[in-house]
Amino acid sequence: MDLFKRRLRMGGSILLPLIFSSPLFADVPVVDLMAKPVKQSSGYVAKPQSVEQRLQILERKIGNDALIDLYQRLDALQVEVQQLRGLQEEQGHSLEGVKQRQRSLYVDLDQRINNLQKELKQLSVPVPAVAGSPLSQSIVDNNASGHGEGGGLAANGSAVANSGEGVAIGSTGVGVVVPVAPTTDGVVTANGAVATTTPPAPVNPLQEQSDYQKALDLLMAGSYEEAIAAFSSFLQYYPNGEYQMNAQYWLGEAYYVSRYFDQAIEAFSQVIADKTARKRPDAMLKSGYSFYEQKRWPECRELLQQLIADYPQSTAAGLAEQRLQMLRAANL
Repeated sequence: MDLFKRRLRMGGSILLPLIFSSPLFADVPVVDLMAKPVKQSSGYVAKPQSVEQRLQILERKIGNDALIDLYQRLDALQVEVQQLRGLQEEQGHSLEGVKQRQRSLYVDLDQRINNLQKELKQLSVPVPAVAGSPLSQSIVDNNASGHGEGGGLAANGSAVANSGEGVAIGSTGVGVVVPVAPTTDGVVTANGAVATTTPPAPVNPLQEQSDYQKALDLLMAGSYEEAIAAFSSFLQYYPNGEYQMNAQYWLGEAYYVSRYFDQAIEAFSQVIADKTARKRPDAMLKSGYSFYEQKRWPECRELLQQLIADYPQSTAAGLAEQRLQMLRAANL
């Protein structure tokens, strides 16, 4: 009996929980764990930024502006560098042009010296000095021009008026004897007019050669102002002499080396006008050089091209071609 009661209590203890726990076996709702929960509007307001955060944002913005400014400065520097390079190239080209002109001048001078030496070798006749020649006293002392009331004194102390010569004082202060026709009384008026004149004496060929050589020696010695005066005097005294055209050319040369380019062009033009003159190609070359120095590019180009066309085999034509190449290289 006791055994039966114990088994009954044991069975009841097992069945009673099963009876009262039936809701536990109801359907359980399915939940999608992958679905995101939907937030409902709750009137969210952004949290105010702190001072530190604002400073950081401002620093980033300033940093961007500084970077942009740096790029702009770099671009400006690149432009300036390009401009400087262009100027450097232009200066280098100009310097090369100067060097080329110097080389051309040296070559031309050397050629002329050689030609002059050949001419001197051909002059084998000694030339005696003749007193009273128009260039025998071509250069007088500066102080001599102020002595006496009737005119200057030559170096030997004789009166210039009595020797048939006049004294011309140039801009350099150097007295140069300018020949005038001899007079019956030896008087020359203040304005250069001669009182009573007599026919001029015949030209002495030896004296003409001597006077020409003296003027040429002044030029070769670098006394350009005195050479200009001497050649001018020579051309006045021997207008139709044997050395007239050569003297005309060397007068232009003296003007050219003295950088009197207008006067040089005028002197060379008289040589160029004579198509039979032996110095014509050289006169055309130096006249073209004078135009070049004056930056008169069209006249320079035209004259040098004419020189090459007229004398294609001459040394002057080769130098003219070099100068034309310089003009083409500089787009002038």
